[in-house]
Amino acid sequence: MEIISLINPETAAGKTKDLFDGVLRRIGRVPKMIRLLANSPAAAEAYIQFNVNLSRAELTKRTRSLVAVAVAEANNCAYSAMIARGQAKEAGAADEDIALARRAEATDHKTATGLQFAVEVVAMRGMVGTSRVLQLRSAGYNDAEIVELVATVVLSLYRNYFNLVAGTEIDTPGNAALG
Repeated sequence: MEIISLINPETAAGKTKDLFDGVLRRIGRVPKMIRLLANSPAAAEAYIQFNVNLSRAELTKRTRSLVAVAVAEANNCAYSAMIARGQAKEAGAADEDIALARRAEATDHKTATGLQFAVEVVAMRGMVGTSRVLQLRSAGYNDAEIVELVATVVLSLYRNYFNLVAGTEIDTPGNAALG
């Protein structure tokens, strides 16, 4: 049960209405998480812009979405896990890939190394050490992709923590690009 008020897109005004209109144009609906985040248009806009900016990342959408799956599982966030699994499917990940990502595993070495790194970043609160970054490089990640792995973990944490605090209930089957 949500413990933060849901903002109704039909009665929203000002910055909140503008924010909802933008989300509607982008994905065709206003997901429950955005309706909750919109209690603070600044926080909602930060979340949306973080998503938009990472969509231009060098790290593939498939990898970013599998990282989000692993992080949601690590944090036991059902709402975020539902979003991440939907995004992974949209990015071309097979059901097997998604099931493996839930355990921070993958069929290819590079993805597996990235997923293990992401979960370790969560568990160690960022204090992973130089050797982990060197392992990423050895697996084929360049510096831009390493930065984007960390950014993807942070965005996932934002989504996870917000939804856990807010008590966001799953509102529709499938996926919403912005959560």
